[in-house]
Amino acid sequence: MLELKLDQIEVHFGNHHVLKGLNATFDAGKIHSVIGVNGAGKSVLLKTIAGLIHGSGQVLIRDQDCEYNMSDIAYVPQMAYSTSVLTAFEMVLLGKVKSLSWKVSKEIIQEVNEIMNTLGIAGLAGKTFSSLSGGQKQMVIMAQALISKPRVLLLDEPTSALDLYHQLQLLDVTKEYCKKNQAIALTVMHDLSLVARYSDSILLLHEGKTLKQGKPDDVLLPDLLERVYRVRIAVAKLDDLTMITPVSIV
Repeated sequence: MLELKLDQIEVHFGNHHVLKGLNATFDAGKIHSVIGVNGAGKSVLLKTIAGLIHGSGQVLIRDQDCEYNMSDIAYVPQMAYSTSVLTAFEMVLLGKVKSLSWKVSKEIIQEVNEIMNTLGIAGLAGKTFSSLSGGQKQMVIMAQALISKPRVLLLDEPTSALDLYHQLQLLDVTKEYCKKNQAIALTVMHDLSLVARYSDSILLLHEGKTLKQGKPDDVLLPDLLERVYRVRIAVAKLDDLTMITPVSIV
């Protein structure tokens, strides 16, 4: 079974020590969320796993049956800034770059159409990527990532520019993708109610270190969250949903 393991990850920017000997393990078929205050190192962690930032320690992707490399990782940044003249369809198609030749097969075209339909962005296919809204760009880059069939999917604030419908749609698709493909999704989100709803496990970062990792009910504790966020937190259950509400600054 696929496993992503972080062993003593350290990242420095000059004299600023961002990640300090971070250790964590993530299993296949699940969504794992990384939470913490601004500056805790969440985005830096994802970029380090993606190979965009270099520190010390080891990022290990293990599977008893296969060997994996960086091409098995897809990274979706917080916001896609681009002046590209490519259409949304062509941007998604780039996710299949390893399979493309001088002529695009009907099968690949069908794959692009299917993933755009799944994410509800088929109507954007002919529009120039640079003309899209922030939320539409986010969905297009998500489609580009998914069509590459990654074993590790890194999502940095994937819902930040999305309306409520598309937040749920993107996370539903992510959860289904992980289950179907036994992939690992590692996502950074600030909406703790969404984190509680969609996460199989949560990594809570504090001052560059792992403060706690576990199931949502073991991490999303009012006293623990108050200590980290310096905000009084109310945690309530509504049917099968956990609602996290900030009440007041401590």
